[in-house]
Amino acid sequence: MASAQPKRIHGVVTAVQFFNVLGMAVVLWLMYRKRYFVEHLVMALHYLAFVELCVVLSWPVQSMIGETGWPAQIFSLLIIALNVFYLFLAFRRVYGQKIGITLTKAAVSFVCVQLVLILTFFLTVIGAVIAAAKS
Repeated sequence: MASAQPKRIHGVVTAVQFFNVLGMAVVLWLMYRKRYFVEHLVMALHYLAFVELCVVLSWPVQSMIGETGWPAQIFSLLIIALNVFYLFLAFRRVYGQKIGITLTKAAVSFVCVQLVLILTFFLTVIGAVIAAAKS
């Protein structure tokens, strides 16, 4: 029974990842209504794949510098800056608006996507607790 719990939690976490993509696509749809929703889904998949790549590639550095202290904070800020910059470049390439508008929309969408990720994290935790309680 103990080995079934991690599989169940992994299943919940995997399912919730799709809500992250949908959440970002909705945010993009609200900002760029002249596009098809599928285009926003592709953009969301593309960006969130980049975010996951950054997370995976940053693990070795984080393990060397630790999770607390000023080096970890500076590294986290660099990762955030990289993600916002990449989002800006992707918006500029895909949606083709002026720099100021694109920068504003990239910053707003980054904050909104972070809120979606936090919400889905809490939903994952609640779902995992409920799934564990039922078994």
